[in-house]
Amino acid sequence: SDAVFVSFPGTLGIDRYTRGFFEYTQFVYVYVLCLLVLSMGIFPKYSNVFLSLLLGLVLFYILFADKSCTLK
Repeated sequence: SDAVFVSFPGTLGIDRYTRGFFEYTQFVYVYVLCLLVLSMGIFPKYSNVFLSLLLGLVLFYILFADKSCTLK
């Protein structure tokens, strides 16, 4: 009752979803990369598609991942 600040979760919107997508995908990309490499071995007929997805995902990581704790 004597609180100076009142806080509550922000409203859900497109900005919040896109920020979450770009911030949290960097933690699961390794698993997706492994899945794509395994898929290339299991389904060699579609290896060009999987290779394109693999390169696109690596490019996505290079451009958008937060690497502030690794770079000085």
